[in-house]
Amino acid sequence: MSADFNDGRRPSRLELGRRLTGELPADDSPELAAYAREIEAARAAMPAFDFAILRAKAERLDERAPAAPPRTRSRWAQLLMGLTPALVAALALL
Repeated sequence: MSADFNDGRRPSRLELGRRLTGELPADDSPELAAYAREIEAARAAMPAFDFAILRAKAERLDERAPAAPPRTRSRWAQLLMGLTPALVAALALL
C-alpha cells in the first residue's frame, strides 16, 4: 500500500474497501480492480498464523501466579492523614 494523495477525482481507499467488502455496490472500475489486486498481494505476503506459538504463550501465562495489585490508601484515609496536622493545631489553640 503506497502513500499517495487523492485529489478527489478518484475514489478513496475507504470507498474502495467498502465496495470490495460489499458494503457499497461494486463496479467494474480499474481502481477497484487494482485495489483488489493490492489486497490479495498483501494477503499472500502475510505469514500463516501459527497456533502452536499462541498455545505455548497461553500456557506460560497460566503458569505464572497473578501479581497482587499494589495496596493504596483509600481517599478518605488520605484526606484524614492530610487533615491530622490541622486538627492537632486546632486542638492546641483551644
